[in-house]
Amino acid sequence: MHEVTVNPQTVFVSYAFLELLLGGHVARACAAGVLSNEEADRWWTSLAQADRDGVFLYGFTALIVAGVKH
Repeated sequence: MHEVTVNPQTVFVSYAFLELLLGGHVARACAAGVLSNEEADRWWTSLAQADRDGVFLYGFTALIVAGVKH
């Protein structure tokens, strides 16, 4: 590949979108015994409360990489 570019983008998501994004992962972690249902409930409850209080912030950095194949 040549003419490779990397463009980092910080993405912020709402609490509702985070539930969609991570809900299945958290459920699988609970099913696997990695996380207890109580721990997951406490975490989701604290995030929901932060959202209601107007202080919820969740984001991640995505790297958009493009290039030309030789």
